[in-house]
Amino acid sequence: MASGLHVTMEDGFYYFKIAQNAARGFGPTFDGLHLTNGYHPLWMFCLMSVYWLTNDLETGLFYGTLLQAGFMSASTILFYAAAAAAFDWVLLSYKNGLSGLEFSLHTLLLCAIAYFLPAMVL
Repeated sequence: MASGLHVTMEDGFYYFKIAQNAARGFGPTFDGLHLTNGYHPLWMFCLMSVYWLTNDLETGLFYGTLLQAGFMSASTILFYAAAAAAFDWVLLSYKNGLSGLEFSLHTLLLCAIAYFLPAMVL
C-alpha cells in the first residue's frame, strides 16, 4: 500500500469496503449488489464518514487507520485519567476507609464490580 499502512485482518478490509459502498449510496454491501450484515453499526458509521471525504479505497484505509489511532490515543488518555482519579479518590477518602466503618469493604466491592463486570458482560 502506498501509505505504508497495512490492514492485517481480513474483516477490517471488509468493513472498509462495505463502508465505501454505503457512503456511495449502495447500502451495506461488499460487492455493490448484495446486502450484507454482521458489522458493528457505530463503527460502520465512523468508517462511512471517512468515505464521505474520499472515494478512494486506499486513502480511506489511511484515514480510517488514523481514526483508529485517534480512538486508541483517546482511550489511553481516558485510562490514565481514570487511574489518576482513582488514586486521588483513595488519597481523599483513606481516613474514612480506616475509620472502623464499612467504607473500605464498600470500596473494594465497587472496584471489583468495575473491574470484573465488563468481562462478565462480554
